[in-house]
Amino acid sequence: MNRKPNRPRWHWRSELKKEDADALLTWVNATGLENVARIIATLTKPDGERGPPEKPETLLLLKIAHLKHQQPARRLHSIAREVADYVDPHRKHISKESLVSKLERDFRKQRWTWMNLASTTAVPNDEIIKSSAARPLSSNERRVLARLITVLPTALDLYDRLKRDAKELGTTQEAIVRFVGREHAEPMLIDAIQRQQSGLPGASFVTNSSGVRIIPRNLYDLVEAELHRFKKVKLEARSGLVGRD
Repeated sequence: MNRKPNRPRWHWRSELKKEDADALLTWVNATGLENVARIIATLTKPDGERGPPEKPETLLLLKIAHLKHQQPARRLHSIAREVADYVDPHRKHISKESLVSKLERDFRKQRWTWMNLASTTAVPNDEIIKSSAARPLSSNERRVLARLITVLPTALDLYDRLKRDAKELGTTQEAIVRFVGREHAEPMLIDAIQRQQSGLPGASFVTNSSGVRIIPRNLYDLVEAELHRFKKVKLEARSGLVGRD
């Protein structure tokens, strides 16, 4: 039996020129994801394509990103629960616990996208969030909204690069990166990179956990001292809790 050769999968973004994508981003930033999605969904036909089974929680994810900007040390679960509590009375088809899990999962999946968007847009209006939570989306509108999210600017995943650098150095280094985790390591990396780019005297050097000044060779070297400090504080806190029992 002859099989047809595999063809490259068509992707809608291949139809856009760079200036088209730039114009779309400008429209999205000026008008808002939800409004743009509703307009496009009205003007286009779905052509048999179905939207994602879940409603993309764009406004809630943007709200989470703004709260994360304001309170970087706060845990994602706590922020997601606060946002879910706020809209829970207006959601009829999903439990609060399920919504919290969904918000955490979707935010982690495209964390940099939402953090970038929050840095250039205002906090979503409370009334818009409430009305959006209560308004059902058509299958076509969900599909358009999910596609628009992929157009939003993203950034290099610093934490994944940090893990790769640590793994190349050894299991001990990899273990400490995993111990610290994405939520705490990312702010360390951002601060360290900004210091490196400041141009101040001595900015190209860092002091490692042994107190030695070095020129960092990779992302792990860049934050090695901060990773060790965090681990020490965390373990001391755990020991204190154990000691009280």
